[in-house]
Amino acid sequence: NLSGTVYDQQGAVVLGTKISFKNKQGIEYLAKQNLEGKFSIDLPIGIYHIEATANGFEQYKVKNYRIVAAGSRKMFFDIVLEVSDVETQIKIV
Repeated sequence: NLSGTVYDQQGAVVLGTKISFKNKQGIEYLAKQNLEGKFSIDLPIGIYHIEATANGFEQYKVKNYRIVAAGSRKMFFDIVLEVSDVETQIKIV
């Protein structure tokens, strides 16, 4: 069982984040957040690529993250997202 919380760089919780874990065989697992920004997911032991995306933030990526606990053992993994520096331009015609 892997659990954690998604934060921004100032420590505020980021809601609405898509969090995916993809193993070496290409199987993707999606974690869901609760209303406090926490997520929890049961993953088989293995190596995963982790991606997290949220509106207004840079995509978060971690490669080769090893899950070593299974069953009732727990692992914790918090995610910190960086604010995107992409500016939105609105053109009125």
